[in-house]
Amino acid sequence: MASDLDILILAAGRGTRMKSDLPKVLHSLHGQPLIQHVVEEGALLKPREIGLIVGHGRDLVKAAMKSHAVSFVTQKEQKGTGHAIKCSARRFAGRSGHIMVLSGDVPLLRAATIRTFYQRHKRSKAAASVITATLEHPGSLGRIIRDGRGRLERIVEARDADFSELAIREINSGIYIFKNEALYEGLRKIKANKNSGEFYLTDVIKDLVASGEKVSATAISDPTEAMGINTLSDLEAAQQALRKRIAFEHAAAGVEFVDPSSTFVAKGVTIGAGSVVWPFSVIMGDVNIGARCRIGPFAHLREGTVLEDGAAVGNFVEIKNSTLGKGSLALHLSYLGDTTLGRDVNVGAGVITANFDGESKHVTNIQDGAFVGSGVVLVAPVDVGKGAVVAAGAVVPAGQDVGAGQRVAGVPAKPMVPKKKRKKREQKK
Repeated sequence: MASDLDILILAAGRGTRMKSDLPKVLHSLHGQPLIQHVVEEGALLKPREIGLIVGHGRDLVKAAMKSHAVSFVTQKEQKGTGHAIKCSARRFAGRSGHIMVLSGDVPLLRAATIRTFYQRHKRSKAAASVITATLEHPGSLGRIIRDGRGRLERIVEARDADFSELAIREINSGIYIFKNEALYEGLRKIKANKNSGEFYLTDVIKDLVASGEKVSATAISDPTEAMGINTLSDLEAAQQALRKRIAFEHAAAGVEFVDPSSTFVAKGVTIGAGSVVWPFSVIMGDVNIGARCRIGPFAHLREGTVLEDGAAVGNFVEIKNSTLGKGSLALHLSYLGDTTLGRDVNVGAGVITANFDGESKHVTNIQDGAFVGSGVVLVAPVDVGKGAVVAAGAVVPAGQDVGAGQRVAGVPAKPMVPKKKRKKREQKK
């Protein structure tokens, strides 16, 4: 645990350029609210406390983050970043150590990056440190102004910058670390900007430099980590960047994505080496896929799904909270919910495990080597034994288990009579 580090996350903004009544930090990126990405990466540093500074739509933000270990600070009026941090003084000022300031609308920052940033800040013994990035088109982002020796001199907001300053491509990411005392002492001194009436956190940086305090600026190599979300176009760009990042990480581990741009794989999904993911597949969080598996195209793997080595899930198959054992196949048009498949099970086209009876969810177990034919409905709770065969079109009612090696057919499913026995019955008639 980083016992001398607190993290404050700015999450009070309205986000008017998003053209939405939803608080900006609750817009979804890759299946999660923007703020959740920031909180989860920050939590990996194991700080003393994470505080969310909330304002517009604060009740919605609090509800969305109720399962996370965070505290909340309310900024009743949105009067700039400096004012937002001032609102945290009652709870955070006077502590030992350092305060890291993150932005709830900068969701692509990696935990590894801010961990390195924190370590460098402590080694440098700086009063404050800031992450910078160099962008081709800096737009409305604040610019980093350095002196003749390359040291940080000040940060100027784009709205207050002159023509020469706007030509600078090094930008302020909005990610800072301060010594606790330096931050809150500096906040007491800053004044509202003449043009906007807002209190800028960057003015604390300017005053620290002017007073001779050491302020460090650390440039990051991947500028996408500093990408802020201000418009829906920014959100789409971030989505593409994150999708590409996740695909590259899996590729480095030996996983093939036939077309990453048309495939959705959530953060936290594990996939074993030698597996192939075909286009238009959706793999949600809390999914574990073994080695040499095949997924898709058009597969949907939901939370709680486990594919053991060599399993395959094909076209228009949806799987939720289920396990497919080694070598098991579900290749066409099926739904498997709350189901456990053993090894080498074949699930035919159009198979449904009917796991919900209108009130409760129930479990289906299909044991090793079973063969479930096309169009079968297994009404949970039900077991299909080892090596059993359920013929095409059968409906197996709840509680009417299929024994090991048994063959059943029909609606409702009944044991199949071998051909020899059928002939003898017909002859007796």
